[in-house]
This record gives sequence, structure tokens and C-alpha cells, in this order.
Amino acid sequence: CIRARRPRDGAASSSARAARLVAIIRRMTRAAIEAFFTSRRHLWTSRDAEGLAACHAEHGTLDSPMFGRREG
Repeated sequence: CIRARRPRDGAASSSARAARLVAIIRRMTRAAIEAFFTSRRHLWTSRDAEGLAACHAEHGTLDSPMFGRREG
């Protein structure tokens, strides 16, 4: 479950945008993948840790050739 925090200033927060993108990406079309990585690049360059965290599942699994399997 991904939860986006309510924006403090009434504007859409980056974490809310990230959460919406994650919901869209479940189908994983090319356009959705491109939107996801464009958003992540923006979140990374703006140093938005909350927004980056919102891109991940609470109890996810990552299989990496470099780091092996990571859960949590």
C-alpha cells in the first residue's frame, strides 16, 4: 500500500505525484515506464526523499545482480 501525504500548501506534492505514477505503472506500458523514470529523475535531482520513498512498495522485493535479493 502506498500512501501519499496530504500537501501542506494545497498544491500536489511530489510524493502524491509519485504515488499516482506507481498506480499507473502497474500495467507497465512503455509510456508508463518512461513517466516513472522521468519522475524519479526529478525527485532525485530535487532531493525529495519522501517522493522517492513513495515510489516503492511498503513490503517490496528487489532482485539485483549486484546486491542480490533485498526484501522490505
